[in-house]
Amino acid sequence: MSTKVKKITGKKVATMFGAYFIAWLFVYPYINMFLTSIKTHEELYATPSTHFPKVWQWRNYIDVWDNAPIAAFLKSSLIVSLSATILVLIVSLPAAYFTSRYRFKMRGPFLLLVLATQMFSPTALIIGIFREVDFFKLLDSYVA
Repeated sequence: MSTKVKKITGKKVATMFGAYFIAWLFVYPYINMFLTSIKTHEELYATPSTHFPKVWQWRNYIDVWDNAPIAAFLKSSLIVSLSATILVLIVSLPAAYFTSRYRFKMRGPFLLLVLATQMFSPTALIIGIFREVDFFKLLDSYVA
């Protein structure tokens, strides 16, 4: 029986430390959010802030459901996201099928227009969308 001993090189160690560092960069905000969520009100706003809570306040999770209308917010998010997804599928699937199967006169410019609109960030369009929704008096409605 022969056992192979793997050699640990500097490149492997550097890669491992780099991978752990990048993983920490992605995981740290979630750890910080969790630790902040279980702090007491006094600890949260204390001037010499501590990273770890002195008292782990698990009651905060119950208070969110009791004192805030989080269930209504979740219901609204579910209604809007499902409606938007269904609407996009109803409109985009036939358009994508037609565009991929049929050759028509302005197909190239049309596809370029679709690509150009996807390059815009939704954040850049938010003011125009808000003004349009306000114009039609649809603020604070599911239709908007």
